Amino acid sequence: MDYEDLISRFAKKEAGALEEIYDNYGASLYGVIKRMANDQKLAEDILQEVFIKIWKNAGSFDPLKGRLYTWMHRIAVTTTINYTQRKSTRVMKNIESDDITHSREIQNTNIDVIDLKGKVQSLAKDQMDVIDLIYFQGYTQQEASDHLAIPLGTVKTRCRAALKALRKIYLISLPVSMGLEMLLIVLLLTTG
Repeated sequence: MDYEDLISRFAKKEAGALEEIYDNYGASLYGVIKRMANDQKLAEDILQEVFIKIWKNAGSFDPLKGRLYTWMHRIAVTTTINYTQRKSTRVMKNIESDDITHSREIQNTNIDVIDLKGKVQSLAKDQMDVIDLIYFQGYTQQEASDHLAIPLGTVKTRCRAALKALRKIYLISLPVSMGLEMLLIVLLLTTG
């Protein structure tokens, strides 16, 4: 596959470009979506929506700002988050008033996010700024580098140092009973 040729054909929306992109990147994007959605059928629906968005926005891809996969990955993640939030909102509207258990699960998720943000506040200021931009505001590492006016390597180093510090914080303060989301975050932080 000639990457530059594919990008050129994709930007011009030439026949076969989307098919080639799907063949090369579809399985990888599906894996990302499936892990986030945790549902095979839902992941398939979201993947279809993602490729529609990718094709419709082909002209907005700028190879000078990053790789095609990174751009598509961001679309996939954003679409999955939006799709699952919409689905979650619909589910919440259908919950009967006596279904307290489900309501507690959602509260625990919010508490877990608050806990994570609280732990991030304990990091060094430079690390906290990088983590906030990348993980809470959705910046890419390059965008964070541009926003903070620091080299990309420095952003990567600060991010890595922050994740190591968070790993230590969470391993020290693991509660006896934690929400599933927190457990997943801790597992992600400890593998790396």
